[in-house]
Order: sequence, then structure tokens, then C-alpha cells
Amino acid sequence: MRFPVLLLLFCFLVSSFLRAQTPISIPYQNNPPLIDGLINDWDITKSTGYQCVKFKVSSPNYVRWQLGYDELHLYGYVEVHDQQLIRLTNDASGSPRVAFNDAFELYVDTKHDSHNQMDVNDFQVIMNLDGKFTAFRGGDRFLLQVEKYRVPKDTMTAQFVAEVATKTYGTINNNQDIDSMWVAEFRIPWATLGITEREGYRFKFDLCFEDADSLLDIRPIPDDQAIPNFGFESFTGTTNFGFPANWKEVALTGHASAWKKFSTHYSTYWWVLVLLIGLVFLPSLAVLARQNYRLRQVLPKSVETDLRLQAAYVDAQKVVRPPAKVHIEGG
Repeated sequence: MRFPVLLLLFCFLVSSFLRAQTPISIPYQNNPPLIDGLINDWDITKSTGYQCVKFKVSSPNYVRWQLGYDELHLYGYVEVHDQQLIRLTNDASGSPRVAFNDAFELYVDTKHDSHNQMDVNDFQVIMNLDGKFTAFRGGDRFLLQVEKYRVPKDTMTAQFVAEVATKTYGTINNNQDIDSMWVAEFRIPWATLGITEREGYRFKFDLCFEDADSLLDIRPIPDDQAIPNFGFESFTGTTNFGFPANWKEVALTGHASAWKKFSTHYSTYWWVLVLLIGLVFLPSLAVLARQNYRLRQVLPKSVETDLRLQAAYVDAQKVVRPPAKVHIEGG
């Protein structure tokens, strides 16, 4: 009896280990989504759901998210179900205080080579429900020398290119009603991340969520004090952000369809199509037009000839036919 139990336990441990080692798939997008804050061009059946439970807030978030890619961009959407939509700051200058809104953070280890600290190949992008974002790059050489900076990074918004669009369903900064959710779509060029895209490429990433459920001024709150009614959590269940050892491995999967490859490859040769039209189609069209014109000229003449022949035949019958005999009675 003991052997089957041990066997089952061994199989469970092996399967758990294999699941933990399997990278998260980022599928290829033959039809890239429009970055408009709407998710109607995503297959939401393939999205990942996560319930935030680490912090006690008035409206815990339930989140759905999905990533995709093509030759030029990394795509993604985040759908946050939240009954209280809050914007604590409205800073468009790239301030890191953008994190104290309803927001999410995307971490990327582009070279899959970081362990305890972010290096120059690592990025952190914070996007809030207003569509504003700020970006950081790891490995700041000055902060690396300061022991208390466990996550050495510095802002680089001016050099970071991304497109973000959001849509909110509810009122912002109004705790007197019940809101629904907010949605964000984004795309980041591979060139911005320094990644040469190819099928099978692997890197590490993390996706973290900030949830503010009451409007307050955070400036008087000391750095070592928790912000009231504010939660933050990774989809991995951790609350310590910025440590690559906690990030998950992802892999680019799939490739362009045959039609997309054909259209992409030959789209630069449009002049060949124009030349073929000029050398083949137009002369053929001219020949057909000429033949049609000749037929239109021949047809009336043939009809006129037939009418003349018919009239001549009738006249000939009149000449050849003998005169009818007349019978006179009584004579």
C-alpha cells in the first residue's frame, strides 16, 4: 500500500516541477491589436486571470491579462475589475509617483541573465489607468554602490518609447458609487527593449498590480509607513517587486502565417505588379477592345446583306411563278 502512495507523490512532484519550468507562452499575432483601450481584437479565452488577495482594500482586484508579439512589437492588455477607480496623482512628467494610482507594472529581463538585482538589460514600466507611464532601467552604477538600494534603477522615460491606451468604466475618485473596471492596452517596440525578436526567444518578466481604493494625499506619509487602503501584488503572488529571481520565464511562440509572410515579403515589390499590369493586362485589354469594335462593325453589314438576299429571293419567286388560271362560269 505504501508503494502506490509514494509513486503518486513522486509523480505529483515531477509534474509540479515540470509546470514550474515550463515558460509562459507569448503567442504570435498575425493580426496585431489596435492600441485603443478595447479588447475586442484579443482572444480573451486565452487570457490569464488573477485574484489579488494580499492586501485588505475595500475592493480587491480581479485581473485578466495577455501578451502577444510580432516582428516589431511586444503587445499586451490588462483588464482590472475594480469597484473603486482612484487617481492619486496626475503627473505627466514621468514621476515615479504614477505607481500610487490604480496602475500596473511590467518588468522585463531582456537577456535572461539577472538574479538578485536589476542590471542594464532590465526594465520596469509603470502604466496607470489614465494611460500615463514612466519607465526605469536597472543597473544604475551610482545606486549599485549604495547598499540600501536593493533595486538599483533610474528613470529613463525620455528614452523609452511605448504606446499605451486605456479605458475606464466608472467614475474616478468617487467613493460614493460602484465602478466596474479599467482596461489598458500597450505595445513596446523590440528596439526599445534591445531584443532581436525570433520564435523561441526566452526572457523573464513580471506583472504587478497597484490598487488604490481611497483618495488621499500621500506626501505626508513617511516612506516606511504603509499607505492606507492601498495594495500591490504580482501575478506570482509576491509583494517584493524588482527582484529578477522572482520573475517568470516567458517564450515567444508561433510565427507568421504563410499569407502574412508572402504579403510582407512581396509588399516591397509593388512595382513588379505594376509592371506586369502594364506589360500583360493593358495590351490584352486593348486587343479585346479592338476585336469587339470589329465585331460591332461587321454585324450591321451582315444583317443588311441578309435583308437584301431575302428581298432578291422574293423578287425571283415572283418572276418564276406562273400566272394563276381564272375559271369563268357559264361561258
